[in-house]
Amino acid sequence: MVNEDQQKTKHRFTNISKTILGIKMNWNTIYITGKSDFREDVRKRLEHADLKFMPGYIDNSTTSTIHDLYWIDDKASVRNLKEAIGSKLVWKFRLQFYDCLEKFIQSQNEAPSADFTNEELSMIEEVKDHMLHPELYPSH
Repeated sequence: MVNEDQQKTKHRFTNISKTILGIKMNWNTIYITGKSDFREDVRKRLEHADLKFMPGYIDNSTTSTIHDLYWIDDKASVRNLKEAIGSKLVWKFRLQFYDCLEKFIQSQNEAPSADFTNEELSMIEEVKDHMLHPELYPSH
């Protein structure tokens, strides 16, 4: 026979379960690639951030590019994810974010590029030119 306290406890847990099951969360899949192994640093940052996320797994054994997978709350954007990770890590590891599987796969299939893009090489040459010939570039 169930006593009154057990009945109240059962009723309370039933209500909590309904509330929990009534919450529907949708997740967006985000694929991240980087120049070197960024996964542990990114995960540490996200664990301390105020962003709902779930880590995923992608096999890294078939490619030279390091990549990772996260699901973020559908109310969050890629920008929110980048802010949670921090600009220093994004820049340090040259992180690229993909919210579409097709774009991620395309990035994996492209030939690996040099350490610097053509745009970056152009900017480096411009800085070198400024340093070698400062007289050609008067300060404002």
